[in-house]
Amino acid sequence: MRRPDNRPFSIVVGFDFSELGNLALAEALGLASLNQRTVLHILGVLDASEGLGPVRPERKSDDETTEAVQAEIKVVLEETIQKYDPSRFRFYIHARIGEPAEEIIRLADEAHADLIVIGTHGRSGIERLLLGSVSERVVRHAGCPVLVMRPKREPADTDADDQAYQPELACAHCVVRRLETDGAEWWCAEHARTYVHPHRYSYSTNIGPIEPDDWTIFNK
Repeated sequence: MRRPDNRPFSIVVGFDFSELGNLALAEALGLASLNQRTVLHILGVLDASEGLGPVRPERKSDDETTEAVQAEIKVVLEETIQKYDPSRFRFYIHARIGEPAEEIIRLADEAHADLIVIGTHGRSGIERLLLGSVSERVVRHAGCPVLVMRPKREPADTDADDQAYQPELACAHCVVRRLETDGAEWWCAEHARTYVHPHRYSYSTNIGPIEPDDWTIFNK
């Protein structure tokens, strides 16, 4: 992984001390380990009043809070990076106060990132298409490819999801009709009925103005 201009490959990873944050960090480290010329930017975005992860400010997040977050991220990183060769990595730890998606995109622009790695919840249904508010916004507005990590799905979840997308069973009467006619007719009497389109109303420009006497309600 190397830029055409021979600059190091740059990866930005969003980290928030959650299981998904750990998953994104591990994936980013795995990708960074493939090439010594990879720079890893790890970003933790603090809420103005709640801090981030184990760091909780007494009032509002400030410079001391961001430094504390950086120190906590470093502890997690030092534990995770032991699975690889620490000497192969060049990384920076960032902590900012603001909205996560905006700060991730801003850092990616500043670092000329070639890839962003973030986590997302593995939801089902329509929520699956939305990924989540942060990851959806990053994917939509980032100026580089985005790798979205999701938790591993359990077999029970997979079975339930598969059942939700199972096609509806064929009508038993239709099946019998096909067998009786050797495929000449496919549908039973119920399903062979012609579909009747709903009424549609439109206005013609050829109709002149309607006088009150033309309406039935006025005819006596």
